[in-house]
Amino acid sequence: MVIGLTILSTRYAFARRMLDRLERKYPEIYAKVERLKVRFAESKPLLLTLGTILIVLLGVGIYLAVLGFKTAYAKIAPILLN
Repeated sequence: MVIGLTILSTRYAFARRMLDRLERKYPEIYAKVERLKVRFAESKPLLLTLGTILIVLLGVGIYLAVLGFKTAYAKIAPILLN
């Protein structure tokens, strides 16, 4: 969750505020997050792997959404057409 906030904090103020609160309340955890952020940014293979995983998960999510709509339509269509 903190990694997601870190990514969002570059664009959204609410995420930046949450990270600021985390830094004030838990400075040791925030320091670990900052170290991990630097390690991730320096590791091109890791970034490529994470990017690929995110794209695959997005594809699976879209597939499941389409499958859900098709299933729902198949059950509702006969009712609507009669």
